[in-house]
Amino acid sequence: MGEAKRRGAFEQRRMEAIARAKRQLVEKLGGSDPERDRDLQRAFDAFVGRLGADEWKRRRKGVIDQLTASVQAVGAVPFVPLRVQQDEIAWYLLLAELALEDPLSLEVSQASRALPFLAAIGMRLNFADRVLWLNERFDDALTKYRADPDGTIFEVLVALSYASSGWDVELLPSSKTSKQPDMRAVKDGLTLYIECKRLSRSSEYGEKERSHFLEMWNGVSDLLAKNSQWLWLRANFKVEASALPKSFLKDLVSRSLPVPNAETNIYDGPEATIDIRHIDKKAVARHMEQYRVKMNSPAMTALLGGDWAPLDSAVSIATLVKISHVVDSPIEFLAQYVDEIGWASGITRHFTSPRSIAGKARDIRKRLADAVQQLPPDELSVVHIAYETMDGPDVEDLRFQRIAATLNKFVADKPLAGVRVHMLQAHQTIDQLWDIEESVAGWDRNPTLLKDIPAQVVVDPEAVLKAGRHWDAMR
Repeated sequence: MGEAKRRGAFEQRRMEAIARAKRQLVEKLGGSDPERDRDLQRAFDAFVGRLGADEWKRRRKGVIDQLTASVQAVGAVPFVPLRVQQDEIAWYLLLAELALEDPLSLEVSQASRALPFLAAIGMRLNFADRVLWLNERFDDALTKYRADPDGTIFEVLVALSYASSGWDVELLPSSKTSKQPDMRAVKDGLTLYIECKRLSRSSEYGEKERSHFLEMWNGVSDLLAKNSQWLWLRANFKVEASALPKSFLKDLVSRSLPVPNAETNIYDGPEATIDIRHIDKKAVARHMEQYRVKMNSPAMTALLGGDWAPLDSAVSIATLVKISHVVDSPIEFLAQYVDEIGWASGITRHFTSPRSIAGKARDIRKRLADAVQQLPPDELSVVHIAYETMDGPDVEDLRFQRIAATLNKFVADKPLAGVRVHMLQAHQTIDQLWDIEESVAGWDRNPTLLKDIPAQVVVDPEAVLKAGRHWDAMR
C-alpha cells in the first residue's frame, strides 16, 4: 500500500507512462526543436496568463466542442474547415498547447499557419519591457478581437520588432471618436507614428471558387469510390469555377472509366485540361508496412499524389481507410492515423483563367488609404501592411505588380516616411511543424530616416534577406 501511494494512483501512473511513450515516439520521428518550443511556450504562457487558468479551461472546452460539432457535420456539406472562427485566438492557443504537449494529436495544416506567428511573438518577448501597454493588446486579441485576432497579432509583432531594433514603443488605444495610429516609436530623438494593416488570409473570390470546385469534386469522389480504381487527377481549369456546371468533372471522368494503366489526358478543351493516372498502390503498400500516416496531412497528400501533388498545392482527397487513434488525445478526431488504405483517389487543381487570377490578386490600395487616414497630420509616420501569399505564383505575381504600381503612384498629404509590405507564406511540411517565409517590399520617401526600422517582423530578425520573392521558388 505504501509503495502504491508513493507512486500515485493507477490512472496517474498510466497517463504518465503514455506521455513518456509519446515523447519517445516524437524523438524517434525526429524530435522537436527546443528553440521553437521555447518561443511557442513563451507566447502561449503570455496569452493564457492574461486569461487565467479557469477561463482558459472554459475557452479550451468551447473550442473542442465547436470542433466536434464541425466534424459531425462532415458529409452534410461539401467542405468542413477545421477552424473555430467564433474564437479563433483560443483555437490558435489550443494548437500551440498540442504542439508542445501532444504533437501527435496536432491538426498540422492549421498549425503550420497559426504557430509561426505565435512563436514569432515568443521569440521577441525579451523586449516586452520596451513596449508600453503590450498586455492590453494581448487582452484585445483575447476578447474583442477573439474571432479575428490576426490584425492584433500583427500589431504586437510590429511593436516587438521595433523594440528589438532599439526603439521604445507605446501602443496607443483605439478611439471611437478620433482616428489615431496603432503605436508611437522613439529612438535617438526620432519619433515615428506607426499604423498596421493586415489583409484577411483569403479573398472572397477565392472562397467562392473553392466552394464551387468542392461541389464538383463531391460527385467525382463518389463515382471513383464505386469504380474502386485508385486514381489521381490533375486539373487545370481555364475558366472560372462558377462558369462550369456541377457535373462538369463527373461527366468527364465517367466517360473515361475504367482508366487504362498509362497516364491519360481525358479532356483538353477551352474549359479545362484534365489528366488522370493510377496511384502506385504497391508503393503505398510498402510505405504503410513501415509507417502509419496522419489523416488529413501533407504526408498523406505526398504519399498518394506524388509529384502531381507538390506541397502547398490545392488538393482534395477521398479515401476508405482503417484508422487508429493516439491514446489519451485531448481531441480524438485530430489524432487519427491510417493503419491501412483500402482505396484512395484525389485531385490537384489549378485555376488559371485571367479572371480567376485577377479575382484573387487583391491590391493593398484600400488598406493603405485607410492606414493613412489613421496617421497624424504633422508627424513622421510609417505604415506596415501584411498579407499571406496563399494562391500560387501566378496570382502573387499579378498582386505584386498591382502593389508596386499602387506604391509608385501613391501620394500622401501627410509626412509619411515609408511603407513596408510584408508578404507571408506558411508552407505545408512533412519533416517539421512549420516553415514560414517573409518577403518585404518597401516604398520610402525618406530612406535615411528609416534605416533603423525592422525589415522582417515574423521570421527570425537574424535571418538574411535574399533578393527576389519567396514564391518564385514554387514554380
